[in-house]
Amino acid sequence: MSNFVVVNQILSNVDVNGKNKDVIVLDWEERRKSRQRIVSKGGIEIGIALPTGTILYSGDIIYKDDTTYIEVETKKEDLILIKHKDLVASANIAYVIGNMHLPVAINKDGIFMLYSRQVEVWLNKKGIEYNRIKAIFEPLTQRHAHIHE
Repeated sequence: MSNFVVVNQILSNVDVNGKNKDVIVLDWEERRKSRQRIVSKGGIEIGIALPTGTILYSGDIIYKDDTTYIEVETKKEDLILIKHKDLVASANIAYVIGNMHLPVAINKDGIFMLYSRQVEVWLNKKGIEYNRIKAIFEPLTQRHAHIHE
């Protein structure tokens, strides 16, 4: 294997039995960058040149040769978790965060976002309870029309 590889697609239906596993560990911002240079844990330099808009997810295999494959792992990040109190409160909080153009994840446990001092100040000012946690961040990624009138 070369010490430098270029990745231009995510591989699917790949047989990795008997091959050595190498990994790249990426945070949310790194997983959505379609152009970057990184080094795997095994020391392989990787040039990522994926189609614009491609997002890498944990478990994606981005390279394979006769002896080795490289898999994406997701880094735990510093997040803010706002637990749901009621539907209206959660909707209002999500609306304000949306107007800040910040990525969010929403599930049964609450609203998750990357830690931001600006958001923390706003939450404290509004008296909104939250927790800082370390977790994998998987925000909503559906594209939408955005109109300001």
